[in-house]
Amino acid sequence: MKKIAVNKMNVLDVVKGCIISVIISLLFVLILALCVKIFTIESKVIMPINQVIKILSIFGGCFFGFKFKEKGAIKGGIVGIFYVIMSVLVFGIVENKISFRNFSWYDLIAGIIAGIISGILAVNIRKTTN
Repeated sequence: MKKIAVNKMNVLDVVKGCIISVIISLLFVLILALCVKIFTIESKVIMPINQVIKILSIFGGCFFGFKFKEKGAIKGGIVGIFYVIMSVLVFGIVENKISFRNFSWYDLIAGIIAGIISGILAVNIRKTTN
């Protein structure tokens, strides 16, 4: 059986990416809530905006969280998975009812795909710092 080497720096990149993604998501959701409060926005428009917020949050987490230019697709996919799980937990805490009823397999698949693409872009666009 082949051993998989886990680099501490890659793990740190993933953890930073997840935390940054959730923070970005919280900021965007607060801005969206303010816009909904101020302007008349139909509920059918909120769902697509919410999906864009999730994708931008994952991209931001990968872009600002990844320090090392390697394994972008793998790290991004992992960030996507953990972002979806963490966002369900964090927004459940905000609503005072943690429940995985809000969990959607489509969100998980979209999070993984967004993470893979974001990870690839993040390691190839951003200049290396090591």
